[in-house]
Amino acid sequence: MTGNVYVNGTGSRANNSDDFATIGYTASGKKLWKRAYSGRFRGGHDAASDIAVDPATGHVFVTGSSQGADGS
Repeated sequence: MTGNVYVNGTGSRANNSDDFATIGYTASGKKLWKRAYSGRFRGGHDAASDIAVDPATGHVFVTGSSQGADGS
């Protein structure tokens, strides 16, 4: 098996906010790392929308959105 696998996911918290995390795994399923994102808005809603990997460097790029509880 070759190559790593990268996963984005969104989870809800008790305060009715949503945060997302990106996790890198080896091809055999061993977790390499985890990075979580919680926007600056308390009670806000954050979601990852896309992921890309630079094949030359292995750097992982994630895009997404962050919205405050008031919709801003």
